[in-house]
Amino acid sequence: DSAFLPPGESVLDPRILRALDIMNREFAFTHSNRSICKRIGMSLNNFYRLFLTETGTTPKHYLLNQRMESARRLLIYSDKTIDEIASETGYTDRYHFSKAFKSFYACPPVVYRSMFRSRS
Repeated sequence: DSAFLPPGESVLDPRILRALDIMNREFAFTHSNRSICKRIGMSLNNFYRLFLTETGTTPKHYLLNQRMESARRLLIYSDKTIDEIASETGYTDRYHFSKAFKSFYACPPVVYRSMFRSRS
């Protein structure tokens, strides 16, 4: 479908595009689905259903992916501390960040960083 669209246009619903933009720019801030719905002018049920249909994932899982991908990049390409990375990716402390990271990538952030840096 998207191959036949003019440049700059998307097949996604414009409201979902706005939600994705908010989530991509502000992923470190805690957003409830309800607060995003208010900003894009949709009901909660319609937002959840349309988001899942359009993206193939839930808003919560999409936001988690954004946070974890940002954390992964920061671990690999920066010298920031785990505490700084936790804060930048929306976690209140190192413990919660490390627990979420380990659950997502199957290893703690410190181990992930050391594994990648040992390969360089």
